[in-house]
Amino acid sequence: MKKSLAALSVLLIGACLTSGLAAPIGNVDAGRKYLIAARDLTPWSTGLFLRSGARDAKVSGSDRSYDYLHFAAYVGYDLFAWITPYVLIGSNNTDFDNTGDDEFKPEFGFGMRLNLLHHDIMDPTLLENTILVNAAWQYSVSEAIRNNDGQAMQEFYATATLSILNDLDDSKLFLPEGIALFLGPAVSIVNSDRVSTKEEYGIVAGLEIYCTKRVSFYLSGEMMGKDSNGVLLGVNLCL
Repeated sequence: MKKSLAALSVLLIGACLTSGLAAPIGNVDAGRKYLIAARDLTPWSTGLFLRSGARDAKVSGSDRSYDYLHFAAYVGYDLFAWITPYVLIGSNNTDFDNTGDDEFKPEFGFGMRLNLLHHDIMDPTLLENTILVNAAWQYSVSEAIRNNDGQAMQEFYATATLSILNDLDDSKLFLPEGIALFLGPAVSIVNSDRVSTKEEYGIVAGLEIYCTKRVSFYLSGEMMGKDSNGVLLGVNLCL
């Protein structure tokens, strides 16, 4: 039976998923509303994600590449039928000096996801398709390591993704209920004293697997420039 399915982000999210931190909320199966869609099972969602990568930047006027690693959890609520604000809390290791310091700093943030389109493609074949369009933005604050000390850091992230989802619920040959591929543009702006990212526009692409109506796992990658790449791995849960 055909079900109402949801799309990324970030996470996220998380989709997602970005220098520093990607929007973490993914395409939790049957847990989101669209401008035109069926009812949700619940308005609450939560999840965990890990973000890692490298980013080109100018640090005190010099070109430099720095590494980052983030762990975070989020909680979201469907404020309206197609709008999901969320808050996140986690830890961050961003080393502007690349000293190898493993110290993690607390990280906090908030964001919003817009679920813009959910269009079913009726197909008599085994794999029924759904087209999903989402937009998301996120703002996060933390500290980065610089000159052997902590330095305040903020990031604004926004993305829009197009997803193609295969509904496998009626298939006896596949274990997951659905698999989605997503792709779209991303913007990531990192702000810190005497530090500026060189590339702020890029693309994000990934895969999300819907294990049940309430649980999905996702993996995405992002390219913000020639040497600015990252990965995001996470799980989403509808409560």
